[in-house]
Amino acid sequence: LSAPRQLRGARLAGQVVVAEPSAVQAFESERIAVKGANDTVSVLPDAQWADRLPRLLQARMIQTFENASRSGSVGRPGEGVTADGQLNTDIRSFMLDTRTGEAVVELSAKL
Repeated sequence: LSAPRQLRGARLAGQVVVAEPSAVQAFESERIAVKGANDTVSVLPDAQWADRLPRLLQARMIQTFENASRSGSVGRPGEGVTADGQLNTDIRSFMLDTRTGEAVVELSAKL
């Protein structure tokens, strides 16, 4: 999982805190979720993320803002950033679909 190096779009004014995403138990671990036949969800054997998925996703979102140079300051809650806003996300889906061979990612975000 990597952060994009360059982004297009409007500049985000002020300082932003990126909260750790919330997730249901299936996405709250280092294990990589897989959606199989009959919409069953299991985990990919012998493979895992480098950290818990919510923590890893939080780190990549922060890195994305830093790479874009579109905000005055970005960080995690408790890092001493006096935030003008907070990005809250919810992981709704983050898995591989074995039927299509595609990654399925669905996030809800509020600033």
